[in-house]
Amino acid sequence: MAYTPITWADEVPDTTPIKFAITDDTAGEIAASAQIEMVTAKTAGTPLSAANMNHLELGVSDAHTLVAAASVAAAAAQATADAAIPKNLATVAGDLIYATAAAVWARLAKGSANQQLRMNPGATAPQWGGAIFASVKRTAAQSIASGSTVSISFDTEIDDTDGFWAVGNPTYLTVPYAGVYAVGGLVTWGYSATGTRSVSLLMGSTSHATSLGGSAQGTEQLTCFTARLVAGAKICLQLLQNSGSSLNAYADLWATYVGP
Repeated sequence: MAYTPITWADEVPDTTPIKFAITDDTAGEIAASAQIEMVTAKTAGTPLSAANMNHLELGVSDAHTLVAAASVAAAAAQATADAAIPKNLATVAGDLIYATAAAVWARLAKGSANQQLRMNPGATAPQWGGAIFASVKRTAAQSIASGSTVSISFDTEIDDTDGFWAVGNPTYLTVPYAGVYAVGGLVTWGYSATGTRSVSLLMGSTSHATSLGGSAQGTEQLTCFTARLVAGAKICLQLLQNSGSSLNAYADLWATYVGP
């Protein structure tokens, strides 16, 4: 309960010296029934009674309870403060705060214009990034023998954000992260009036898309697919023609990460 203090006051005589009167109902002898009373006028003080003393005890008890509750609240507030994000962690507009562990905070500096927020390759922290894609090209003519299935060996990297292609392995793109990819290939053939042409996009030894054409249908063939691929999958572009003689070919191959 709420403690209401008592204002204690002394009993103060109005005048001095203080005078008392003895009242007795016997003559010449003070009996046990005699009364001694102050006859000097006085201002009454606060009585020293059980009620007033118990009031003090209740006040002390209430204070003890409040101190204990305040101690618990202070400990909880300290725990909240310890777990709180420091106000000075973000330094500029656009900064992001993220957890590196329970109640452990770190700052990710703002990205540049049009960058996207995504998880890092280890899936441990956010990072900024742009599109994930690669594009390679065969700029020098590659001879494709009639009746032979040949993988294009690319000689020029147009763009590569995440190490899809390597000069030491020129015939394929390697998928850097698992997810959905849009993949395409374009082949320009040397002209021949005979035979058919086949352009296939392969994942390893499995064909995902094939374009078939004949000599009367022009010299360019496009093939593409969208699929969920595993990290490390290899994408190559295979050509086959049966014109009866070798044909030169030029090619482009690209792959774009669409999402998880």
